[in-house]
Amino acid sequence: SYDVLGFPDSAVHHYRRAVPLLGAIADSAALARVFAALGSAYDRVGVPDSARRYLERALPLLRARGDTA
Repeated sequence: SYDVLGFPDSAVHHYRRAVPLLGAIADSAALARVFAALGSAYDRVGVPDSARRYLERALPLLRARGDTA
């Protein structure tokens, strides 16, 4: 991903574009991963409030799937 390659701003842009698409097809597993990735990317660009917001959105979706990571 762009975040891993050192481009967290680009990662935020692309992940945010994915959110409504994944919501439209009700893919909660992918949505949870994107929310977690957005949280990580926002943390890397220094926007902790947004990072926390997306990580908090990911958590219940991950728990519902039994993901404890």
